Amino acid sequence: MSKLVYVCYKNPEQLSSIKSGINNASKRILPDNITPNKTRIVEANGLIYAIFNPVASITEQNGCVLLGGILGSDNTWWSLQEPVPDGSYALFRSNNDSVEIASDAAGSRSIWYYKDQDIFIASTSQRAIISIIGNFQLNRAVLPWILSTGSLGPSNSWDSRIKLLPPDSSAILNRSSWVITGKSVKIEFKPINQSDKAHESSLMKSLLYTFQGLNIDFGKWVLPLSGGYDSRGILCFLHKIGANLNKLTAITWGLNKSLTEVGNDAFVAKKLADHHKMPHRFYSTDLSTEPIGNIFDRFIVAGEGRIDHIGGYLDGFKIWKILFEEKIQGIIRGDVSFSEKPAISYDNIRALQGMSLCEEYSNLEKYISFGLPKQQIPPHLTQQNGESITEVRDRLYHQFRIPTILAALNDLKLSYVEILNPLLSREIIYKTRQLPDSLRSGKVLFKKIVSSLSPDIEYATEGANAEKKGMLQSLEAVNFLKTELTSKNYDSIFSDDFIKHIVSNLKVVDTTAKKKKSLKQRLVKYIPIWMIKNRARLGVPKSTIDFNVLAFRVYMAMKMNQFLLEDANELKPEANYSV
Repeated sequence: MSKLVYVCYKNPEQLSSIKSGINNASKRILPDNITPNKTRIVEANGLIYAIFNPVASITEQNGCVLLGGILGSDNTWWSLQEPVPDGSYALFRSNNDSVEIASDAAGSRSIWYYKDQDIFIASTSQRAIISIIGNFQLNRAVLPWILSTGSLGPSNSWDSRIKLLPPDSSAILNRSSWVITGKSVKIEFKPINQSDKAHESSLMKSLLYTFQGLNIDFGKWVLPLSGGYDSRGILCFLHKIGANLNKLTAITWGLNKSLTEVGNDAFVAKKLADHHKMPHRFYSTDLSTEPIGNIFDRFIVAGEGRIDHIGGYLDGFKIWKILFEEKIQGIIRGDVSFSEKPAISYDNIRALQGMSLCEEYSNLEKYISFGLPKQQIPPHLTQQNGESITEVRDRLYHQFRIPTILAALNDLKLSYVEILNPLLSREIIYKTRQLPDSLRSGKVLFKKIVSSLSPDIEYATEGANAEKKGMLQSLEAVNFLKTELTSKNYDSIFSDDFIKHIVSNLKVVDTTAKKKKSLKQRLVKYIPIWMIKNRARLGVPKSTIDFNVLAFRVYMAMKMNQFLLEDANELKPEANYSV
């Protein structure tokens, strides 16, 4: 719900000079469809921090701040001499000797940091850091990743000098030597040799322990409920520990029609809520009547251009505005530590985790000729010696997908509400890494446990949100993107030839027409896994990324570059920019 920037100068007398940067950030990084609470600026321990849109759920102690929540009771979370707690959080703590930033076990909340010879800045917002530094250096390495994945790519930031704190890590600044020492828990899967029954019992204990440690007022939190296993699992475990579900409201969102479609997420979620006698609310994500440019820009501001998954936000963030104005403290989210995707080959795994390369798409394979930098997979995200194909799949899920894709999706909501991710507790994540491949793959053991606790209600087979591609093929979206991409209002971070390549291939499609699945699409689920593996080995023609999706990704990058230049006061803000 809040964003934080935490600043330490080598010479504390310089602290007062950063307040103008903080004030600039407070006017620009928060959504324009709410009236945020007044920014709180605190000086302590010879440093200064600012909380944008401060709310009651933030924990502060002796100049230390915890955004999010911890499991159980931990009265020493603020002490640098104590281990970091378990939970879903971004942790900032300090004393007269050191400053520490720490991520939770999953890296579910992003912490960015910057250091030069004079200043150390850590923040949940890259834009806040740029506002204080006062200059911006575009990291061009993000551009091919934006095109091929709709994300910044592994560990990338918009500015080449800003670093992302990895999952389950801390960075400690020695204020005397002005040196940062990093510490990370190695992500590796080491199955314990015991029976499936023993593994089931052990995972069940970890799940129950985690949910018993939730210290929240259910009357001030909501549970986003779908028809799948993950959020249903949360509901089942809350019921198992005897939580008062009458106080907890379940919420579901999607297209209006989804609420009455049998097998749809929204339809099944309503049945689950009714079974447990929980209050239930449905929110429509049908396209807002606002100009589409407003919807696009609000989405980019909320997520700082880190992800292109706009399909669930076509209502212009109306859902999240309502929750904020109703003073809902946060949501109990169902991200999990299991990857359900098949493990066929390393390249297939990368694609499924959202780490495809431009060269793997026919309409992007010549990206270098358009002046874009070479895209490379970091060595630590390649398959290691002795690592099974399922182990590398799950390691990439923990090391890339959660901190890069899921954390970016969390950021979209964190401008409005807090988030707790109980299924990503350290207790559960560490237990997951001890399971054999057979019990991790396809969430086999997790699904078995959830099914043993679940009422006899079917699981959903269809999602409730609109497809991103369909909306981007509307006439309004195409006209907007054509105008913006060919405008001279943006710095040229893409070549004219590349922009022409994108714009000339945009198409308008009737998004209201019901599309029938092709015979190939209908048969694919019946193809034996060995045939899919053979196709992967033999190779198939390169796929393409829809040009309308590419256009939105290009717009997102161009707009973020503009915002960051404005944040640094290197470019005069647009007159119509109201955030």
